[in-house]
Amino acid sequence: MGNKKSKKAEIRQLTEEEIQSILENTEYTREQISEFHQNFTKVYPSGILQKDEFCKLYNQLHPTKKSDKYLKQIFQMFDADKDGVVTFGEFMITVFLQGRKQPEEKLRLVFRMYDHNCNGFIEKTEIEAILHSIADNCNQIEYDELVDWDENHSGHLNEQEFVNFIMNNPKLKSFFLDLIKLYE
Repeated sequence: MGNKKSKKAEIRQLTEEEIQSILENTEYTREQISEFHQNFTKVYPSGILQKDEFCKLYNQLHPTKKSDKYLKQIFQMFDADKDGVVTFGEFMITVFLQGRKQPEEKLRLVFRMYDHNCNGFIEKTEIEAILHSIADNCNQIEYDELVDWDENHSGHLNEQEFVNFIMNNPKLKSFFLDLIKLYE
C-alpha cells in the first residue's frame, strides 16, 4: 500500500525517468508527452488512475461496448507493474501500443494482461485456465485444439513463445485480436 502513496507523490510532476520510459516505448515526442501530461493531470491531479476511475473513464470513452466482464483484464493490461493503479506512463505506453497495427504488437499487450506477477512468463496453470476459459466462451474453439501450447515442455510461456503460439493458431489469433478490439 505504501507503494501507491509513493507513486502518488512522485507522479504529480512528470519525472525524467518516466519521460525516458515513454520516449523509449512510444513514438511520442517530449513535447507531446508534456502536453498529454498537462491534460491528464487536469483530470487526475494525482497523476494516477485508481481502478474505479479507470473503469469510469473507459466506459465514458466506449459507451457502446459491452465490456463489463473484461474491465478487470483491460485494467490489468494498462497496469503494467500490477500495483493496482495506472500511472500516466503506463497509460501513455499502452494507448500507444494499442494503436499499433501489427498483430504481434497487440498480442504483446495481451501477454502483459495475463502476466499477473510481472515475471515475464505465463505459468502452466494460468495458461490452462486462460485456454479453458476461451474454449468455454468461444463456440469455434475446443480445448483439445490448444493442448500443444508448451512445445519445449518448460511449463510456461515467455512473451515471444506466447505470441508465436497465438499467431500459429488462426482461431486463437482471431479470438485475441477481436478481444483487443474491445479495448480500442
